Amino acid sequence: MGNRSSTEKEKNQYPGRRTYIMYHGTTMANAQKIQREGFKPSSDGMLGRGVYKTWNQHGYDTAWVPVNCGMVNSGLEEDCVYDPSRIRILEIIPN
Repeated sequence: MGNRSSTEKEKNQYPGRRTYIMYHGTTMANAQKIQREGFKPSSDGMLGRGVYKTWNQHGYDTAWVPVNCGMVNSGLEEDCVYDPSRIRILEIIPN
């Protein structure tokens, strides 16, 4: 599921903030539910409460940590968005 971390209004309201295209791996049924109801942050995780996302389209179940730090099996970087209202869904990408 591709999305942006901020809206155009936020971009104008908060100059200097960036917009990113990121991915959230889940099932098609969950993706459709998220599209209808919005993201609900997880209550725990490596970085705490939030919606976990990745730069990589294939997705992984981890939080942001430095690349190849040994804490994430994939060896890749990921991120956590604390406030789900900052996420805009662009599309659902089927597997």
